[in-house]
Amino acid sequence: MNIYSLKGEAFLNMPLSLRDYWLLKKYFLKNEVEVEDHYNL
Repeated sequence: MNIYSLKGEAFLNMPLSLRDYWLLKKYFLKNEVEVEDHYNL
């Protein structure tokens, strides 16, 4: 999972389990953080 800053630089890049991925995604959506994600299994 990569999370990009507004400048398009990846500042978070880490392997996540599917459970952690959904927890993070829910957290970001709840807090209205703009996240464009690509999750590859």
